[in-house]
Amino acid sequence: MRRGDRVPGRGATLLSGPEDYGLTAEETLAHTLSGPPPADFDAFWSEFREEVASLPRTWRNAVDPDEPTEVIISSVRSVRIVARVSCPPGPLAAFRGGVITSHGSGAEASFPQTPEPWCDHGMVTVRLRVRGYPPSTWDLPDCRWDWILRGIESPETWILRGAVADVIQAFRGLRGWLGDDRPIGIHGESLGGGLAVMAAAQLTAMGDPPHRLAIGLPSFGDWAWRAGRYCNGTGGLVNEFLTTMRQDADRLVERMGLLDAAHHAPRVPAPTLVKLAELDDVVPAPSAASIANALPPDQLWRWITRYGHFEGGLADLRRHAVFERMHPAFLDPAQEPEAVFAAHAPAS
Repeated sequence: MRRGDRVPGRGATLLSGPEDYGLTAEETLAHTLSGPPPADFDAFWSEFREEVASLPRTWRNAVDPDEPTEVIISSVRSVRIVARVSCPPGPLAAFRGGVITSHGSGAEASFPQTPEPWCDHGMVTVRLRVRGYPPSTWDLPDCRWDWILRGIESPETWILRGAVADVIQAFRGLRGWLGDDRPIGIHGESLGGGLAVMAAAQLTAMGDPPHRLAIGLPSFGDWAWRAGRYCNGTGGLVNEFLTTMRQDADRLVERMGLLDAAHHAPRVPAPTLVKLAELDDVVPAPSAASIANALPPDQLWRWITRYGHFEGGLADLRRHAVFERMHPAFLDPAQEPEAVFAAHAPAS
């Protein structure tokens, strides 16, 4: 086991559960990418960064520090996205920093009404909806049901590329509003976890790396391994599409490697808390592990659950609940990652 591992105890055997892909829990958590990124990986992302850097670093409307405020953010391909900015109590000068948080593939059309947990830690929270998820449907339709397939024929047109830019633009907008001297972290789960890793890698290359990351069950890892294997989520839609491509499927999978979060992970220098599952077939557990295992190991804290996108009993629900309590503190710049992890680990 590596630094920060906490393996959960086994509960009662279930009658059915997620696909294990013929792997033990240890093999699943050790899964890594087997091949390099496409040859044009650096050129592709250099062009991407130039496009993003040409966009404004300001929001289109003013923030009310006393009330959650929905802001409009300009992103690539002239797409406007919507985010909600929530501030902690007190004056702007007292804010510790900020957090960018996105969502999973099953996000509701409206923002949640519950208070943002990071505000309790003195951090501004920017909760965004990436393009194609309401209310970020000004320039694209609501395409939640087949979001992952939009523009997939080419990495230049794939909606995933635009969504990475959406996260970066939310970050850049908060940087412009908050100032250059305070840290900003990124949080995301499932779809949002994969986006967080890719955005963090590109922000690092742009000279403004996020302070920390907290991600859960991150998606978009090891596309080549996922191709043709059973998935019960967006990966299933991708595999159905690949079946229709026939002779072009291998070429398309190779190009999808440009937007493989595991290829971006080595370029993320920030301390990162990752929740992984031993069993998951919505975001296949080995593919999520490939992202974590590509992150710099000296900056990695892993929190292990038995099940991912699956209700596997009370003991496992408690594991997920501990992660929900832990990650806001982990992103708090006033607290040390080691101390936060140690304080929560005994709850397992």
